[in-house]
Amino acid sequence: MAKVIIHRKAEEDMLAIFTYISGDNIRNANMMLDRFEKAFELLEQFPLSGTKLKDEFL
Repeated sequence: MAKVIIHRKAEEDMLAIFTYISGDNIRNANMMLDRFEKAFELLEQFPLSGTKLKDEFL
């Protein structure tokens, strides 16, 4: 199984998204984090299912 490595900038972005949503609804903010986690799990199981980006630094 592949291993997903989450870049520090991506973690910062996810925290910013969580903070923004939680200002309105903490439950929805937690659900968004769950969706991120599920997406990472799917990428680990099926690493070729994602979109290949042209920018090597993303």
